[in-house]
Amino acid sequence: MQTWIEIDKYCSLNDLDIHSVKQKIDNNELNSRVENGITFIEIEEDTYDESGFCQQMIEAKDMTIEALQSENQLLKESLYMLQEMANEDQDTIKLLKNQLKHVKEELDFTRKKYKLIWDKTIEDFAQSEKK
Repeated sequence: MQTWIEIDKYCSLNDLDIHSVKQKIDNNELNSRVENGITFIEIEEDTYDESGFCQQMIEAKDMTIEALQSENQLLKESLYMLQEMANEDQDTIKLLKNQLKHVKEELDFTRKKYKLIWDKTIEDFAQSEKK
């Protein structure tokens, strides 16, 4: 079965430039006709179906690549955001460790201070008992 399609559509289905298609027409490699200034190319129906299928496959591949690139970009952004959060958490941990260290030092100082006060109180009380 024979089908006629416009030259532009033929070029896009077969990924050819119009110049090379016109050369094939001039060399009688392709059958063509002109109607109302529009050039039509004669193709076999199975070739047309295969070309259409190939075009659909290419479009599906392009859409898949685009989707994967978009997903990849999203994952990269998520990874960068997680890394920033991890860095902030590390900074917070350092700050809290530093605060904990100072609190422990204050606690140790207070314990020593009260131990000295109580030791002094006990010593004074023991001396007052001896008198």
